[in-house]
Amino acid sequence: MDHNLRLADWYGQQVHVTIDRPLGSTHPDNSSFVYHLNYGFVPGTLAPDGEPLDVYIIDANEPFSDCEAEVIAIIRRYDDVEDKLVARIGDSHWTAAEIEARTAFQEQWFNTTVEVGATHEPFEHGYTNHTVRDGITVLKAYAGPDSSQRCGREVAALRALHGQVPVPDLIETGPDRIRTKWIAGRHGKDLLTAGHDAGVLSACGSTLKQIHEHDISTVFPDASDGSTLIHGDYGPNNTLFDQTTIEVVAVLDWEWAHPGDPVEDLAWCEWIIRTFHPDSVGALDPFYAAYGERPSWPSRQSAMLTKLTEMHRFAEQHEPGGSTAMTRLRQLKSVQAWTELDPRW
Repeated sequence: MDHNLRLADWYGQQVHVTIDRPLGSTHPDNSSFVYHLNYGFVPGTLAPDGEPLDVYIIDANEPFSDCEAEVIAIIRRYDDVEDKLVARIGDSHWTAAEIEARTAFQEQWFNTTVEVGATHEPFEHGYTNHTVRDGITVLKAYAGPDSSQRCGREVAALRALHGQVPVPDLIETGPDRIRTKWIAGRHGKDLLTAGHDAGVLSACGSTLKQIHEHDISTVFPDASDGSTLIHGDYGPNNTLFDQTTIEVVAVLDWEWAHPGDPVEDLAWCEWIIRTFHPDSVGALDPFYAAYGERPSWPSRQSAMLTKLTEMHRFAEQHEPGGSTAMTRLRQLKSVQAWTELDPRW
């Protein structure tokens, strides 16, 4: 469906809500269905079903007939004709997970995601940097060595790739931080564990081909002839998907972008799957098929070892002798022993 509700249009808006399903009431057609929240509508609005927009009041502990409330989120229904607003009458903050839990009495029957307003909510899959969601934007602050340079590379990539490759919209920049538009989507790692590995990796392969075919001079004007735009940390770990179509909606984290050889990104995506998702190694065939090429195993293994060596060096600069540096050493030794016909395949 065409989701016509945009969080940017509704977040923070004060709305008058008529409650036609008070807390504790039952559904008029099903007496066994009990409303765990006050549930109503915004008079004067129109949803795709021809009725006013529905609203959950997330924080009221007693039933009432109407109220003034502030919109803080949208529940995106992928298998219904309309989305739902979520509003509060107080000033408490609610995370997406908390809203999902509170509305599960009804939303459990639908395929949904919660788009939440300003909570400064850390991302589950964040790693080196400090990345938080602030309403309809995402703030990323770079940590560790060369933070300004890494920030500059990501800014250059996001600006050049806008409208050409699925990347977040860049809103503002600073010496070591950026703010981008938040994009609704499911993390690739989540979809792998949910059994969508073939679809996820096929989409990763076709999107990577699109990246590698981009004119590198728009990102790195001084790049040598014949070099390719390399993401530098490519894989489902840095990709968001439409959870219904399994299409890529955003490629994230461009701080390691550089001119190089395509085998670097191809090999690194394979390394991620073989290391963290061994049950999905069979889906590497669709990945390479969608990309259109599978470099030789010696070249892929060499690229993995080179990348891990660079990451070990970075970890030592950031925290000498720390746990991350030791992990990189163990990973290096592991890859040195790999073969193309590794038993985990």
